[in-house]
Amino acid sequence: MISVFFVVDGPKLETQAHFLAASILQHMAGRCRFYAYVRPGTELPETLMRLFEKAGIALRSIPAPEGRDWRKPYPIGNKLLAAADEREGEIAVFLDTDVVFCGPVDFEAALGDATVAAVLSDFLTSAVPTAQDWEPLYAQMGVPMPLERPGTLRRPNLDYPPYFNAGVVLFRERTQDGNIHVGREWLDMTLDLDHQVAFAAQRDNLDQITLSALGARCGTPTKILPQRYNYNIMGWGDPEPGSCDIAHYHLIGRLWKSPTVGTPTLRALHEHMGAEDLARFVDRSRAFLRWRRAKQLLRQVG
Repeated sequence: MISVFFVVDGPKLETQAHFLAASILQHMAGRCRFYAYVRPGTELPETLMRLFEKAGIALRSIPAPEGRDWRKPYPIGNKLLAAADEREGEIAVFLDTDVVFCGPVDFEAALGDATVAAVLSDFLTSAVPTAQDWEPLYAQMGVPMPLERPGTLRRPNLDYPPYFNAGVVLFRERTQDGNIHVGREWLDMTLDLDHQVAFAAQRDNLDQITLSALGARCGTPTKILPQRYNYNIMGWGDPEPGSCDIAHYHLIGRLWKSPTVGTPTLRALHEHMGAEDLARFVDRSRAFLRWRRAKQLLRQVG
């Protein structure tokens, strides 16, 4: 069985988790194990707990750092602490909470024979602006610099090594020989980078920098997935029907501007929450919802 996990930490992610859970119910129910990682002692909204129960999403505590912590606060590191957790099964999938499923996904087929897989980033990172700047980082991470130069999704002809968006990451829980816990390796690599390399910009991209080398550290290069597995609707606009399996919306307001993603998401929310819980959800989350446009869509689907 495949384990799919995401982080719910704070009111904004709680709001986004409602959309994700509704899309899981709509497209992925019974296909995977699902886990929501939360801070110990967190009390989630009742509306979200009912959605989680309906979708079979189990709660887990974000593990505490062992031995060393981030050099300074790094909230994105919660995903890495969760990745390093022990789960049953052979394959894990990390999801940013601001994604929704647009259809069923066969994660095992997508990963194939690879150990790690993700979609290329739309843009390069200003922390590592050129291919030459990657060379000392690869040396520090202990793997050879890749010869492949796929560029970015926006600039496919750019002389730039593979650099991935970490919003959807597929990985084996352990390497085939069982010697490396892949999620733990990702965490350790990122902690090493945080403590050993000073970046002038975009420290929040540490997880994506190490993701580029994670596969090689585990025996095979990180596999480049098609864009449909992490489709950035904020950058690319509304996807053509059937061209997007997982949509990454980033901003909730952008979700409502996407008829092929936002409208089905609201329809799923309305179907699986019911009118009373939906009203409670809106009242609690109004600050994040950009609700004027969403109400117009809801009238269409309700």
